[in-house]
Amino acid sequence: MQSSENNAAAADGWISLFDGKTTNGWHTYNKTGIGSAWKVVDGTLHLDAAAKKAPQSATGGDIVTDQEFEDFHLKLEW
Repeated sequence: MQSSENNAAAADGWISLFDGKTTNGWHTYNKTGIGSAWKVVDGTLHLDAAAKKAPQSATGGDIVTDQEFEDFHLKLEW
């Protein structure tokens, strides 16, 4: 996930889920905090597979936002 450093999104009512610098606002599913295998590098959030010890381990796993949303439109680049 890459941060959009465009403030126009906020002006249009969009909420940015990623600040491009930290993993703030995210946690590992069904846990508190985020695993250490999740890294922010050059404004991009990614899973460092080399740092992940085992499938679904405490260092990696699926992440979700701290905030819950409903009735939303999601815009992302994959």
